[in-house]
Amino acid sequence: MFVITGSVGYMVDIQAKLVREIGFGITHSWFEDSLQAIVISNGLSFEAFNEDRLLWESRRFSFDGIRNIQQHDLSVTGEAYDPTSGADCWLPFHLDLVTGDVKGGSCFN
Repeated sequence: MFVITGSVGYMVDIQAKLVREIGFGITHSWFEDSLQAIVISNGLSFEAFNEDRLLWESRRFSFDGIRNIQQHDLSVTGEAYDPTSGADCWLPFHLDLVTGDVKGGSCFN
């Protein structure tokens, strides 16, 4: 079972009474059926995991927040906040849900 409380995610094995902390500051989450994985974001990056392991973790692609998230098959698009480009500037990003690769965004590391 996956539980989010106080913006922190926990993987809970009820029979074994084990709890594993997954993610922090979670702002977005969903189960991606085609990958059999949970995808989460903290507004700075994304990660995907199944019941056994972390599948991938994207690079940080936002200085402080994401918006206008849309999922199209196995990709996600949206906008990442960029404080260096003037007031209220948001730059587009594209996330590949299979690999965790991100194009665009506001942090290019």
